[in-house]
Amino acid sequence: MFTRTGAAPPLRLFGRDDEVESLRAVLRKVHSGHQGSRAAGLHLFGEPGAGRTVLLDRATELAGPDTPVLCCGGVAAEASTPYAGLQPLLIRLLPRLGTLSETHRAAVAAALDGGPADPARVGLALLDLVATETAVSGPQLLLVDDTQWFDERSRVALFTATRRFHRAPVAVVLSTALPLGERLPRAAADSGLPPLAVPPLADDAARALVLAAVGRSGPPGPPPEEVVRRLLDEAEGNPLVLLELCAALNEGELSGVLPLPEYLASGCRLPELIGPPVRPRPAGTATLLLAAAADRTGSVPVLIEAATRLGVDGAAVLAEAERRGQLVVREQEVTFPRRILRSIVYHSASLDSRRAVHRALAEVLARHPDERVRHRAAATAGFDEEVAAELAGVGARARRGGRPLDASDAYAAAAELSGTSSTRTRYLTEAAWCAWFAGCPARAQKLQNEMQAVAECPEALAAASELKAVLDNANGLVRTAYHELLDSADGLAADDRTAAADLLVMAAGCALTLGDRPGLLAAGEALGRLPLSADAPARVLGEALTELAHGRFPEGGRLAAVSPHWLRPPATRPWIWPPVVVPRLLGNVWRTSAALRRSGETVRSRAQLGALPMLVATAAGNDIADSHWQTVHSDAVAARDLAEQLGQTGALVQLQAVLAWSAAIGGRARECREAAEFVLAEASPRGIASAAAVAHWALALLAEAEGSPQEAAVRLLNVVSPESAGHHFLIAQLVLPDLVGALVRAGDREGAREVLDRHEHAILRDAPELRSLWHRCRALLADDDPEAAGRHFAAALAEDSPSLFDRARTLLLHGKWLRRQRRVIEARGELRAALDLFTFLEARPWIEDTRTELRAAGAPTAAAAERMVELTPREQEIMELAAQGLSNKEIGARLFLSVRTVGYHLHKIFPKFGITSRHQLKDLSRAASIPR
Repeated sequence: MFTRTGAAPPLRLFGRDDEVESLRAVLRKVHSGHQGSRAAGLHLFGEPGAGRTVLLDRATELAGPDTPVLCCGGVAAEASTPYAGLQPLLIRLLPRLGTLSETHRAAVAAALDGGPADPARVGLALLDLVATETAVSGPQLLLVDDTQWFDERSRVALFTATRRFHRAPVAVVLSTALPLGERLPRAAADSGLPPLAVPPLADDAARALVLAAVGRSGPPGPPPEEVVRRLLDEAEGNPLVLLELCAALNEGELSGVLPLPEYLASGCRLPELIGPPVRPRPAGTATLLLAAAADRTGSVPVLIEAATRLGVDGAAVLAEAERRGQLVVREQEVTFPRRILRSIVYHSASLDSRRAVHRALAEVLARHPDERVRHRAAATAGFDEEVAAELAGVGARARRGGRPLDASDAYAAAAELSGTSSTRTRYLTEAAWCAWFAGCPARAQKLQNEMQAVAECPEALAAASELKAVLDNANGLVRTAYHELLDSADGLAADDRTAAADLLVMAAGCALTLGDRPGLLAAGEALGRLPLSADAPARVLGEALTELAHGRFPEGGRLAAVSPHWLRPPATRPWIWPPVVVPRLLGNVWRTSAALRRSGETVRSRAQLGALPMLVATAAGNDIADSHWQTVHSDAVAARDLAEQLGQTGALVQLQAVLAWSAAIGGRARECREAAEFVLAEASPRGIASAAAVAHWALALLAEAEGSPQEAAVRLLNVVSPESAGHHFLIAQLVLPDLVGALVRAGDREGAREVLDRHEHAILRDAPELRSLWHRCRALLADDDPEAAGRHFAAALAEDSPSLFDRARTLLLHGKWLRRQRRVIEARGELRAALDLFTFLEARPWIEDTRTELRAAGAPTAAAAERMVELTPREQEIMELAAQGLSNKEIGARLFLSVRTVGYHLHKIFPKFGITSRHQLKDLSRAASIPR
């Protein structure tokens, strides 16, 4: 009934449950024969656009078709016309005019003619007319909208009637708009009705309104969070502002492909729907308000100086604008009462006026280089290389300051003002990378497309290819990225061999992610053909990758030495190398871990959110190898949520795979299965074999923990068998020891031996981090040869594996073997060491298994941390130093003790923990959280 034209109304009323319930209560009073000292009604107060009119419409719906509705409303253009506001209602009641007294009939006639009728008599006549209408037609609903636009006589007459409606069966709902920014009327209205404020929408209701509005006519899918947040901040809970802004933005802006304009009210009807914020007097008000809208510093001295340069008495006009409520001044800061007023004022001005204001502000802000450049750019028409260069400087400072989104906007603006192809390409390159870092992939993709369309020089082509590969990898298009990288590197090899090498390294990472042995070999050989120096990291890496592709582990630690090259700050580029694959294949877990941590600190300090999920996925896989479960879980969960928010499917599946593996170790079966099933559903169609392989591995570990070695073997065969969809030629070497163990536990020793002989590569034997696992496999298969089994178990435990989990499982298997060999005392030591490590790792299923074995061996099942209380302070000191590798002599020198005394204390410590060697003490100290 009262709905205004403009933006389409939402699908439903959001966030007004309390107000609607108040309307229901009013209608119930009327229909129940309410009699009281006040009329059954409400007086709604709220700012323009708050939804007062929609609530009046809802009151009509609630009243139902059987309740007659009387209504009228004020109009701004008739605010000074006598009785203009009340005339529609009086005309509606003219059929009852004959029931009035002569005096009241005359008052109504004068009011309808716009004559000088007494407002009080008109109000009493209105009361009688409504009472007669209710007597004939039953209870009525009287709705009056926008009483702020009523002329004074209409207002007095209306309020005279509403104060007396308590004796008539009529529900009265009035609506009055407040100035923007006011939450309650400055003075209580004299309507005699209970006031009800219509406040701004709560954040959740406003968000729901935005999503509903965009969903009806915007792009498919919800808008990005940064777009929703900006709309919510700008509207400050005003429903009409939200609807108009959503309608005014184009599909690119709503989807995040295009940046939102600084002033959002362009192209919408807010000025006419909310009301003009600029009054014509005093002279210069419009200029001052426009300067306030254009200036982002909010400084009173800046505003006054800029207005003065434009020929306005800034101080006087500012004081008047504050008095009128057009601006808010607090100390030396000036703002608009509502954020949206800034946009309305700016877009209400002509282009020439805006440019004049920007020129004045640029002159005033000479000591604020970033703001000065912004105003110079806004005042510029056409290309201007000088201003473009200054904008690029703004972008560089924003990027260094950890504000990549601001940097992207500045670089993009610089590109628009540049008429030179090479310069424009450089600015677009920076804008695209910064958009990616800021977590705006759609915008980065658009800028990358623009950049690639104008790129001509090798440097620009390389940057475009690198960013395209990063975007494709993050989105799970790894195969596409691989082929494009190879093609781009081939085209760049003659002009820029360093850039070509980086692209080929990225291609190799894609091949490892895909589990593509021929692809890895092609990338490695292409790196070998580039004219690089013998010690160039890319050259060394290419040779090492070629070895891996042939099933051989590179000698001399070359792969481990060059892996951190692309992670080193300040020019850290973790998307180049290493790839998101279990880093134990790269060699030297600790070196890679340290480099990844430093790179992560650099990325976080620069607020490069777009690069974070992939980096954390790689670091989490590395931390799993190093058994840092707590770090893995917390960091990976945060990165997973960020990847989901940014739409980085490729990073998301890698992180979920790591989380599935971590959950399996902790015995969190449901969490493990949900994460692994997600990975297999998303990774397999995209060919992300590394994530799928880790998911199968996680499910196999869970099956092992649940006592199902047959199921574990089936899962692991998916990874090991080349004909399986879950196969990964390198991760197969990591899971092969677990497959051998699962088959042995399932009673299929011959099958285990056959699998190991068929699929074992030199990598498993030669990689330092994997050699202990190879010995463990041989020990399990040599069970009928106790001497060989013991020799292999000893060799496995002598290797310095970075994985405490693998070491703990080896200790457990060795302890079980020793107990079967009736070497119970030795078994207890191994089992206690295993229990200590499993307890430290919170590997609950393996803790219970180890305790069962300890009980079978007749030993207590307390963990090392619990037994630490048995040590004296001196014994704890000696144990700590011995765990660090110090000899008895060195410990004695450090603590001023004799060598014999140190040996005596160690002789007492070893039996308390069931250990027999310093090597076991090293494991024990890690499990008990003793620093080494």
